[in-house]
Amino acid sequence: PNAAGVIGALREGTADIGFLAYDETRARDVDFGAPFIAMANSFLVKATSPIRSSADVDQAGRTVAAVKGQTQEHFVSASMKRATIRLFEAMPPPADVDMLLTSGAVDAFAINRQRSLEAEAASAGRLRALPDSFLDVDQCVVVAKGNSARLEVLERLVGDLRTSGFIKQSIERAKLVGVDVAPPRKR
Repeated sequence: PNAAGVIGALREGTADIGFLAYDETRARDVDFGAPFIAMANSFLVKATSPIRSSADVDQAGRTVAAVKGQTQEHFVSASMKRATIRLFEAMPPPADVDMLLTSGAVDAFAINRQRSLEAEAASAGRLRALPDSFLDVDQCVVVAKGNSARLEVLERLVGDLRTSGFIKQSIERAKLVGVDVAPPRKR
């Protein structure tokens, strides 16, 4: 259901591999392989909001929503100095996100770019995804801490999938927005 669930399944041995956005705090619990995709993140706001870019979000009197434990929450909790952060245990249903923003209960919602654009499209003009990414995050294969043999095999596989064009073709086939093939690099 979330990053903690992936980490728990690896720790308990009910999963052999997982897929997570890279985060230094998660790296204490699992070993990250090389990234396979890079995902953009955007703030979602009310269409009439004066907020025009991510740089406008962190202001006194503004409330920024995020889902607890997700990469977006880690970013806003660490970087926002003036805005108030409102955390949700899980991603609210789209209708609730729409209501939170249009009612003024929150001024911005920190989510991945794909989700923000989907919410904008479904809102009949009530919501707007900011045009920039406040954070590009590597999505990686992960294994239980200390399982370097498995990680080496997976890293070779990801490298082959990147080189062959499979990852790029998969992103295009799924019509994902705000997602691109991550350049090869080690964690």
